[in-house]
Order: sequence, then C-alpha cells, then structure tokens
Amino acid sequence: FLAELSVCDYFFVTSRKSIVAIAAVMNASEPTRFGSFYPPHGAFQIPYQSDWHTHIEKLLSDMGYAIDWREVSSARERLWSLYR
Repeated sequence: FLAELSVCDYFFVTSRKSIVAIAAVMNASEPTRFGSFYPPHGAFQIPYQSDWHTHIEKLLSDMGYAIDWREVSSARERLWSLYR
C-alpha cells in the first residue's frame, strides 16, 4: 500500500522505483511510527528490528547496487506524509 501512494505525488516522478520500494518496505517494517517500541522485560527480541537498514544495505551492496540513503530518507518521509 505504501508504494502505491507514491503514484499520487509528483515528488516521486524522478525517483527510482527501487528507492520507493526500499522506502516503503522500511516504513512498513517499523513497529510503529508514532511511538517507541519497548518489549516487556524478558520478551523475545527480534534481531533485525534494530539494524534493518544495515541488512538492506549489505544485501544491496552484495548485489552491486548503490543506494543513496538520503533519497531513501526523503522518500520515507514523503510516504509517511502521504499516509497520514
């Protein structure tokens, strides 16, 4: 759904599709945008929650794909503003 929002905004016309896709996946993977997530004491910790960016960057780097994280950051913020 977040990626589909990008077709409603002229901002994304010049954005690479991969940037929009990465931004949408990263936004969707956040537990919550409007507050911090603190699991109860002793709860199972999901290892990728805190370093999702690192895993994506490593995966794309291994594939030889260069990402401008400033573009991803801008796209993430714009998608959030469209979602609200």
